Amino acid sequence: HGARPKHHHLELGGNFRLDALQAALLREKLPHVDRWVAARRQNAERYARIFAAAQLAPADLAFPAAAAPGHVYHQYAIRTPRRDALRTHLARHGIATEVYYPRPLHLQPVFARLGYREGRLPIAERTCHEALSLPIFPELGEARLTRVAREVVTFLRG
Repeated sequence: HGARPKHHHLELGGNFRLDALQAALLREKLPHVDRWVAARRQNAERYARIFAAAQLAPADLAFPAAAAPGHVYHQYAIRTPRRDALRTHLARHGIATEVYYPRPLHLQPVFARLGYREGRLPIAERTCHEALSLPIFPELGEARLTRVAREVVTFLRG
């Protein structure tokens, strides 16, 4: 995607890699997509129920509200000012997470010519420091999802 090293974009890039073999595999997977999307939506609803029941302050944890029909929850990103410490805590408990956008677009070298400086888009910048994607894959299952959510809540309650 034009990033070398990862998350450091010197040029605009894209993902255009769908060869014949990948297309054939995708064709076999397509009949399962609706079931996988339904499982992701169910996982998102479970997370939301657990996080809402925990009654943490919105400043400590923000999580996706119910989405419009058709939302696939490719990621389930929560926000917390304690993101990095939470990520370390979850890793210690064998829970994989991901930070997909650690640096906002306006601060990427590829867009330097636009003249944006740090502090110009504070919401985007804060989001990049707070967003953490939790596991949401279709096969996650209720028990593992509940464990992830409880570890998040336990950590944030301190």
